[in-house]
Amino acid sequence: MRTPTLVLLGSIAALTACDRDQPFGPVPTSEASITVGAFYDYDGQPGPTGNDQAASGLRFQVTLPGSGTAVVEGVTDSTGIVTLDQIPVGTYDLRVDPAFLGDSLVLSEIDTTRVTLAPNDALGIAVGVTPPDASIAEARGLPEGRRVWVEGLALNARGDSGDRAIHLLAGDGSAVRVTFPAAVAGTAGDSLRVLGRTSGTGAARFLVDGRVIVLANQVRAVLPLEVTAAEARTADGGALDARFVVVQNATVTDAATIPFSGTLLTIDDGTESFRALLLTQNGFGQTIVPGTPVVGIAGLLVPDPDVSGTWRMVPRGGGDVEFGQAPGGE
Repeated sequence: MRTPTLVLLGSIAALTACDRDQPFGPVPTSEASITVGAFYDYDGQPGPTGNDQAASGLRFQVTLPGSGTAVVEGVTDSTGIVTLDQIPVGTYDLRVDPAFLGDSLVLSEIDTTRVTLAPNDALGIAVGVTPPDASIAEARGLPEGRRVWVEGLALNARGDSGDRAIHLLAGDGSAVRVTFPAAVAGTAGDSLRVLGRTSGTGAARFLVDGRVIVLANQVRAVLPLEVTAAEARTADGGALDARFVVVQNATVTDAATIPFSGTLLTIDDGTESFRALLLTQNGFGQTIVPGTPVVGIAGLLVPDPDVSGTWRMVPRGGGDVEFGQAPGGE
Protein backbone atom coordinates (compact mmCIF):
# COMPACT_ATOMS: atom_id res chain seq x y z
CA MET A 1 0.00 0.00 0.00
CA ARG A 2 2.92 2.39 0.62
CA THR A 3 4.38 2.22 -2.87
CA PRO A 4 1.45 3.96 -4.69
CA THR A 5 1.46 6.67 -2.00
CA LEU A 6 5.13 7.40 -2.61
CA VAL A 7 4.56 7.51 -6.33
CA LEU A 8 1.72 10.03 -5.87
CA LEU A 9 3.72 12.22 -3.53
CA GLY A 10 6.63 12.15 -5.92
CA SER A 11 4.37 13.22 -8.76
CA ILE A 12 2.97 16.16 -6.73
CA ALA A 13 6.50 17.22 -5.79
CA ALA A 14 7.55 17.13 -9.43
CA LEU A 15 4.54 19.23 -10.47
CA THR A 16 5.22 21.73 -7.69
CA ALA A 17 8.81 22.11 -8.83
CA CYS A 18 7.65 22.72 -12.39
CA ASP A 19 5.19 25.44 -11.24
CA ARG A 20 8.02 27.33 -9.53
CA ASP A 21 10.19 27.45 -12.65
CA GLN A 22 10.08 30.75 -14.55
CA PRO A 23 8.46 30.55 -18.04
CA PHE A 24 10.81 30.71 -20.97
CA GLY A 25 11.27 34.31 -22.30
CA PRO A 26 9.82 37.65 -21.02
CA VAL A 27 6.43 37.66 -19.41
CA PRO A 28 3.90 39.47 -21.67
CA THR A 29 2.42 42.61 -20.09
CA SER A 30 -0.76 44.53 -20.80
CA GLU A 31 0.86 47.95 -20.59
CA ALA A 32 2.67 50.39 -22.91
CA SER A 33 4.20 53.87 -22.81
CA ILE A 34 4.34 57.11 -24.82
CA THR A 35 7.24 59.56 -24.69
CA VAL A 36 6.32 63.07 -25.84
CA GLY A 37 8.88 65.62 -27.03
CA ALA A 38 7.23 69.07 -26.94
CA PHE A 39 8.61 72.27 -28.44
CA TYR A 40 7.60 75.87 -29.03
CA ASP A 41 7.35 76.28 -32.80
CA TYR A 42 8.86 79.68 -33.60
CA ASP A 43 9.92 79.20 -37.23
CA GLY A 44 6.96 77.46 -38.87
CA GLN A 45 9.13 74.53 -39.99
CA PRO A 46 8.37 70.86 -39.28
CA GLY A 47 10.02 69.50 -36.15
CA PRO A 48 12.15 71.31 -33.57
CA THR A 49 14.47 73.41 -35.75
CA GLY A 50 16.00 76.87 -35.96
CA ASN A 51 14.77 79.15 -33.19
CA ASP A 52 12.36 76.59 -31.70
CA GLN A 53 12.65 75.99 -27.96
CA ALA A 54 11.80 73.12 -25.61
CA ALA A 55 8.27 73.46 -24.20
CA SER A 56 8.50 72.78 -20.49
CA GLY A 57 5.55 72.70 -18.12
CA LEU A 58 2.94 71.41 -20.58
CA ARG A 59 0.54 68.78 -19.24
CA PHE A 60 -0.17 65.91 -21.65
CA GLN A 61 -3.05 63.49 -21.22
CA VAL A 62 -3.85 60.07 -22.63
CA THR A 63 -7.65 59.95 -22.73
CA LEU A 64 -10.36 57.49 -23.63
CA PRO A 65 -11.53 58.23 -27.20
CA GLY A 66 -14.25 60.84 -27.29
CA SER A 67 -14.62 61.05 -23.50
CA GLY A 68 -11.86 63.41 -22.38
CA THR A 69 -11.29 61.18 -19.35
CA ALA A 70 -7.56 61.04 -18.62
CA VAL A 71 -6.12 57.55 -18.14
CA VAL A 72 -2.55 58.78 -17.68
CA GLU A 73 -1.12 62.32 -17.60
CA GLY A 74 2.18 64.06 -16.98
CA VAL A 75 4.03 67.38 -17.34
CA THR A 76 7.01 68.01 -19.61
CA ASP A 77 10.34 68.68 -17.92
CA SER A 78 12.85 71.45 -18.68
CA THR A 79 13.86 69.67 -21.89
CA GLY A 80 10.26 69.38 -23.10
CA ILE A 81 10.11 65.61 -22.46
CA VAL A 82 7.52 63.57 -20.57
CA THR A 83 7.05 59.81 -20.52
CA LEU A 84 3.53 58.57 -19.96
CA ASP A 85 3.88 54.95 -18.85
CA GLN A 86 1.84 52.07 -17.44
CA ILE A 87 -0.87 52.71 -20.02
CA PRO A 88 -3.23 49.73 -20.44
CA VAL A 89 -3.22 48.44 -24.00
CA GLY A 90 -5.96 49.84 -26.20
CA THR A 91 -6.86 52.85 -28.32
CA TYR A 92 -6.58 56.38 -26.90
CA ASP A 93 -6.43 60.07 -27.76
CA LEU A 94 -3.33 62.11 -26.90
CA ARG A 95 -3.81 65.80 -26.11
CA VAL A 96 -2.41 68.79 -24.29
CA ASP A 97 -4.56 69.60 -21.28
CA PRO A 98 -6.80 72.43 -22.63
CA ALA A 99 -6.24 74.37 -19.41
CA PHE A 100 -2.53 74.57 -20.26
CA LEU A 101 -3.19 75.88 -23.79
CA GLY A 102 -5.79 78.47 -22.86
CA ASP A 103 -6.04 81.25 -25.43
CA SER A 104 -2.29 81.82 -25.64
CA LEU A 105 -1.16 78.61 -27.39
CA VAL A 106 -2.36 76.36 -30.20
CA LEU A 107 -1.06 73.07 -31.56
CA SER A 108 1.12 73.61 -34.62
CA GLU A 109 2.34 70.04 -35.09
CA ILE A 110 1.58 66.61 -33.70
CA ASP A 111 2.54 63.24 -35.16
CA THR A 112 -0.79 61.73 -34.20
CA THR A 113 -3.66 62.30 -31.79
CA ARG A 114 -5.12 58.76 -31.93
CA VAL A 115 -2.89 55.91 -30.78
CA THR A 116 -3.46 52.15 -30.52
CA LEU A 117 -1.12 50.52 -28.02
CA ALA A 118 -0.08 46.86 -27.95
CA PRO A 119 1.72 45.19 -25.02
CA ASN A 120 5.20 46.64 -24.42
CA ASP A 121 4.79 49.39 -27.06
CA ALA A 122 7.01 52.43 -26.44
CA LEU A 123 5.94 55.21 -28.80
CA GLY A 124 7.74 58.52 -29.34
CA ILE A 125 5.65 61.50 -30.45
CA ALA A 126 6.75 65.06 -31.31
CA VAL A 127 4.35 67.88 -30.48
CA GLY A 128 4.73 71.54 -31.43
CA VAL A 129 2.81 74.39 -29.83
CA THR A 130 2.84 78.01 -30.89
CA PRO A 131 1.06 81.30 -30.15
CA PRO A 132 -2.17 81.92 -32.09
CA ASP A 133 -2.58 84.02 -35.24
CA ALA A 134 -4.21 87.44 -35.08
CA SER A 135 -4.78 90.38 -37.37
CA ILE A 136 -2.65 93.44 -36.67
CA ALA A 137 -5.74 95.26 -35.40
CA GLU A 138 -6.53 92.36 -33.05
CA ALA A 139 -2.93 92.20 -31.83
CA ARG A 140 -3.01 95.89 -30.91
CA GLY A 141 -5.98 95.18 -28.64
CA LEU A 142 -4.57 92.16 -26.80
CA PRO A 143 -3.40 92.34 -23.18
CA GLU A 144 0.21 93.33 -22.63
CA GLY A 145 2.66 90.44 -22.68
CA ARG A 146 0.65 88.24 -25.05
CA ARG A 147 2.59 86.44 -27.79
CA VAL A 148 0.95 86.40 -31.21
CA TRP A 149 1.62 85.82 -34.90
CA VAL A 150 0.74 88.62 -37.34
CA GLU A 151 1.20 89.05 -41.09
CA GLY A 152 1.62 92.16 -43.18
CA LEU A 153 3.61 94.15 -45.70
CA ALA A 154 6.97 95.44 -44.48
CA LEU A 155 7.17 99.23 -44.74
CA ASN A 156 10.91 99.30 -44.09
CA ALA A 157 13.98 97.27 -43.30
CA ARG A 158 14.95 96.90 -39.63
CA GLY A 159 18.00 99.14 -40.02
CA ASP A 160 15.96 102.08 -41.34
CA SER A 161 14.26 102.90 -38.04
CA GLY A 162 15.70 104.47 -34.93
CA ASP A 163 14.61 101.61 -32.67
CA ARG A 164 15.54 98.82 -35.11
CA ALA A 165 11.86 98.03 -35.72
CA ILE A 166 10.09 96.79 -38.81
CA HIS A 167 6.70 98.41 -39.45
CA LEU A 168 4.02 96.05 -40.77
CA LEU A 169 0.96 97.19 -42.72
CA ALA A 170 -2.23 95.13 -42.96
CA GLY A 171 -4.74 95.21 -45.78
CA ASP A 172 -7.22 97.11 -43.62
CA GLY A 173 -4.75 99.96 -43.10
CA SER A 174 -3.74 99.10 -39.54
CA ALA A 175 -0.02 98.97 -38.82
CA VAL A 176 2.29 97.97 -35.99
CA ARG A 177 5.97 98.27 -35.08
CA VAL A 178 7.90 95.12 -34.23
CA THR A 179 11.30 95.30 -32.52
CA PHE A 180 13.81 92.45 -32.83
CA PRO A 181 16.61 91.28 -30.53
CA ALA A 182 18.93 90.74 -33.50
CA ALA A 183 19.24 91.40 -37.21
CA VAL A 184 16.57 89.75 -39.33
CA ALA A 185 15.61 89.42 -42.97
CA GLY A 186 12.90 91.56 -44.51
CA THR A 187 12.81 94.87 -46.36
CA ALA A 188 10.22 97.32 -47.70
CA GLY A 189 7.65 95.55 -49.88
CA ASP A 190 8.21 92.06 -48.46
CA SER A 191 5.32 90.00 -47.15
CA LEU A 192 6.21 88.94 -43.60
CA ARG A 193 4.90 86.62 -40.93
CA VAL A 194 6.05 87.86 -37.53
CA LEU A 195 5.88 86.52 -34.00
CA GLY A 196 6.06 89.10 -31.23
CA ARG A 197 4.96 89.94 -27.69
CA THR A 198 2.60 92.86 -27.07
CA SER A 199 4.05 95.84 -25.23
CA GLY A 200 3.09 99.44 -24.57
CA THR A 201 -0.38 100.81 -24.07
CA GLY A 202 -3.16 102.37 -26.11
CA ALA A 203 -2.30 103.79 -29.50
CA ALA A 204 1.41 103.26 -28.81
CA ARG A 205 1.04 99.46 -28.62
CA PHE A 206 3.82 97.55 -30.42
CA LEU A 207 5.42 94.09 -30.48
CA VAL A 208 8.78 93.16 -28.96
CA ASP A 209 11.12 90.15 -29.11
CA GLY A 210 10.15 89.64 -32.73
CA ARG A 211 10.89 86.64 -34.93
CA VAL A 212 10.26 86.88 -38.66
CA ILE A 213 9.49 84.59 -41.58
CA VAL A 214 9.67 86.11 -45.08
CA LEU A 215 6.67 84.79 -47.01
CA ALA A 216 7.46 86.58 -50.29
CA ASN A 217 9.94 89.19 -51.50
CA GLN A 218 9.00 92.51 -53.07
CA VAL A 219 5.27 91.87 -53.24
CA ARG A 220 4.51 95.47 -54.19
CA ALA A 221 5.84 98.99 -53.92
CA VAL A 222 5.36 100.77 -50.61
CA LEU A 223 3.58 104.12 -51.11
CA PRO A 224 3.11 106.70 -48.35
CA LEU A 225 -0.27 107.92 -47.16
CA GLU A 226 -0.63 111.67 -47.67
CA VAL A 227 -1.48 113.47 -44.42
CA THR A 228 -1.51 116.97 -42.97
CA ALA A 229 0.97 118.21 -40.38
CA ALA A 230 -1.74 117.94 -37.73
CA GLU A 231 -2.42 114.31 -38.63
CA ALA A 232 1.30 113.55 -38.57
CA ARG A 233 1.71 115.19 -35.16
CA THR A 234 -0.97 113.07 -33.47
CA ALA A 235 -0.91 110.12 -35.89
CA ASP A 236 -4.54 111.14 -36.44
CA GLY A 237 -5.38 110.43 -32.83
CA GLY A 238 -3.22 107.30 -32.83
CA ALA A 239 -5.03 105.66 -35.75
CA LEU A 240 -1.97 106.11 -37.97
CA ASP A 241 0.60 104.81 -35.50
CA ALA A 242 3.40 102.99 -37.35
CA ARG A 243 2.11 104.06 -40.77
CA PHE A 244 4.31 105.32 -43.61
CA VAL A 245 3.05 108.84 -44.45
CA VAL A 246 4.00 111.94 -46.41
CA VAL A 247 3.47 115.68 -45.81
CA GLN A 248 3.85 118.08 -48.73
CA ASN A 249 4.25 121.82 -49.15
CA ALA A 250 5.57 122.77 -45.72
CA THR A 251 8.49 124.67 -44.21
CA VAL A 252 11.25 123.84 -41.73
CA THR A 253 10.81 126.14 -38.71
CA ASP A 254 13.49 124.68 -36.45
CA ALA A 255 16.46 122.31 -36.68
CA ALA A 256 18.40 120.78 -33.81
CA THR A 257 21.33 118.36 -33.85
CA ILE A 258 20.85 115.23 -31.75
CA PRO A 259 24.31 113.85 -30.87
CA PHE A 260 25.00 110.36 -32.26
CA SER A 261 21.54 110.32 -33.81
CA GLY A 262 20.83 112.95 -36.45
CA THR A 263 18.87 116.15 -37.00
CA LEU A 264 15.48 116.82 -35.45
CA LEU A 265 13.36 119.13 -37.61
CA THR A 266 10.19 121.00 -36.76
CA ILE A 267 8.06 121.28 -39.89
CA ASP A 268 4.97 123.47 -40.36
CA ASP A 269 2.41 123.32 -43.16
CA GLY A 270 0.79 126.64 -42.21
CA THR A 271 -1.81 125.14 -39.88
CA GLU A 272 0.16 122.85 -37.54
CA SER A 273 3.67 121.59 -36.97
CA PHE A 274 5.22 118.17 -36.38
CA ARG A 275 8.73 116.85 -35.80
CA ALA A 276 10.84 114.68 -38.11
CA LEU A 277 14.08 112.92 -37.23
CA LEU A 278 16.67 112.62 -40.01
CA LEU A 279 18.86 109.75 -38.85
CA THR A 280 22.55 109.88 -39.65
CA GLN A 281 22.48 106.09 -40.14
CA ASN A 282 20.02 106.61 -43.00
CA GLY A 283 22.43 108.82 -44.90
CA PHE A 284 21.29 112.24 -43.69
CA GLY A 285 24.20 114.54 -43.04
CA GLN A 286 23.32 117.77 -44.79
CA THR A 287 22.68 120.97 -42.84
CA ILE A 288 19.03 122.01 -42.83
CA VAL A 289 18.27 125.56 -41.73
CA PRO A 290 14.97 127.12 -40.63
CA GLY A 291 13.06 128.58 -43.53
CA THR A 292 13.96 125.73 -45.90
CA PRO A 293 10.92 124.74 -47.99
CA VAL A 294 9.75 121.14 -47.76
CA VAL A 295 8.49 119.94 -51.12
CA GLY A 296 7.66 116.62 -49.55
CA ILE A 297 8.82 114.53 -46.60
CA ALA A 298 7.81 110.91 -46.01
CA GLY A 299 8.56 108.64 -43.12
CA LEU A 300 7.40 106.19 -40.48
CA LEU A 301 5.29 107.52 -37.62
CA VAL A 302 6.58 106.59 -34.16
CA PRO A 303 5.58 107.95 -30.73
CA ASP A 304 7.70 110.95 -29.78
CA PRO A 305 9.57 110.09 -26.56
CA ASP A 306 10.02 113.77 -25.72
CA VAL A 307 6.46 115.05 -26.17
CA SER A 308 3.70 112.92 -24.68
CA GLY A 309 0.74 112.21 -26.94
CA THR A 310 2.55 113.14 -30.15
CA TRP A 311 4.33 111.26 -32.93
CA ARG A 312 7.33 112.10 -35.04
CA MET A 313 8.26 111.09 -38.55
CA VAL A 314 11.36 109.04 -39.35
CA PRO A 315 12.32 109.08 -43.06
CA ARG A 316 13.92 105.82 -44.19
CA GLY A 317 16.53 107.45 -46.45
CA GLY A 318 17.26 110.27 -48.85
CA GLY A 319 14.59 109.13 -51.27
CA ASP A 320 11.89 109.96 -48.73
CA VAL A 321 12.58 113.72 -48.60
CA GLU A 322 12.77 116.63 -51.00
CA PHE A 323 13.75 120.08 -49.81
CA GLY A 324 13.54 123.33 -51.72
CA GLN A 325 16.15 126.10 -51.91
CA ALA A 326 17.34 127.15 -48.46
CA PRO A 327 17.04 130.86 -47.53
CA GLY A 328 20.03 132.79 -48.87
CA GLY A 329 21.05 129.89 -51.11
CA GLU A 330 21.96 130.33 -54.72
